Amino acid sequence: MFALNVRAGFCDGGGRLLFMSAFLYRFSLFLGVLFSAVRADSAEWTAGVEREVKTGLLPSAARVFLPVNWDASKKWPVVFFYPGTGGAADTGLLRAHSGGRDFVVVGMPSRDDRAFHYTAESLAVEQATLMELRDRLAAEVRVDVSRVFVAGFSKGGWMASLLLAHSPGLAGGAVLGGGWLEHQHAPPLRPHGPMYVYVGAGRLDGNFAPSLRAAKEFGRLGARVTFDAWPETSHAMPKGGAESLSQWLALVARGAAVNAEAARWVEGEWTRIAALVGPLEQWDGLRRLATRPFFKALGAQWQVRLDARLAELARVPVVAEEAALEGELRALNDREIQDMKVTTLEAVGPRYEALARRAPDSAAGRLAAHDAGRIRKLWETVPPAK
Repeated sequence: MFALNVRAGFCDGGGRLLFMSAFLYRFSLFLGVLFSAVRADSAEWTAGVEREVKTGLLPSAARVFLPVNWDASKKWPVVFFYPGTGGAADTGLLRAHSGGRDFVVVGMPSRDDRAFHYTAESLAVEQATLMELRDRLAAEVRVDVSRVFVAGFSKGGWMASLLLAHSPGLAGGAVLGGGWLEHQHAPPLRPHGPMYVYVGAGRLDGNFAPSLRAAKEFGRLGARVTFDAWPETSHAMPKGGAESLSQWLALVARGAAVNAEAARWVEGEWTRIAALVGPLEQWDGLRRLATRPFFKALGAQWQVRLDARLAELARVPVVAEEAALEGELRALNDREIQDMKVTTLEAVGPRYEALARRAPDSAAGRLAAHDAGRIRKLWETVPPAK
């Protein structure tokens, strides 16, 4: 085996995958020279405007949006967004969640309309394509090569997850409606520096368990992970958008500069939750608040305050009962994602069903019923034994 550094440590590792990625990258530079006459380098880039960009390795044009606050006096973080099955290159989702500021947003085109699949070779092509476009944007619009993020929804979420697991020079990314692939071509790599990962999925999504697994695995690799289960949502983005994703993007881009905004938002949420009529609704609202990026950014003082209020609510019988059921459900979810083996699913499926029968009117019981149904659907995808 050998070690190879490909463009500032973006894809360190060994073996055929890295050799192919390096070869493709260098070949793309050659193509860039060949096609320089038709490139739009001379065109003016404008803040708040989107335009198409083509490179040698892209299957079709990518769409690149410069943030409304962009100027050429400094370097900018960039996020590459991969679409779902059948989707086109698009920047809209991330523009909406970032408010159109702070990030250069790149909508990557799909290579095919099939459901998600990959090989070591196809991943190498995506890595080389990303590096090629990254370097061009660094030259033209001052993209910061040390702050490269990837994101995607559904099929694109699975691709973002793979890129994060095997491109340790990335600064982070957002895995939306996708998850952790159990069988990968090589062991995942620890990031070279701080890596920030947002994993979001509908709680009713068939991909919920792989998404939860992704949060666990990226945490084990040393990434700073935000996991967001979108309530009452299946395989789609939440209606009105994912507020936690917007907060995560703001914190990744501006850091402590958003602390005042975060404090105002948390104060407002605290007041709103306190005004809820039932203790169970307050308990649920506070638990959700504890997962939000703005809340976590404010540190221990708010956490102590929240823990104290949760402890008070836990002494209310209806809350204590729901908390116990929620603990059982969480333990089953954790058991399910440990290895995703058939024997594991055979063990947890009946336990989900038992919890649902025992507490049909509770929030945890209803989710257990959904999780039991999700596992039954998994069995339908298993071919019959010959």
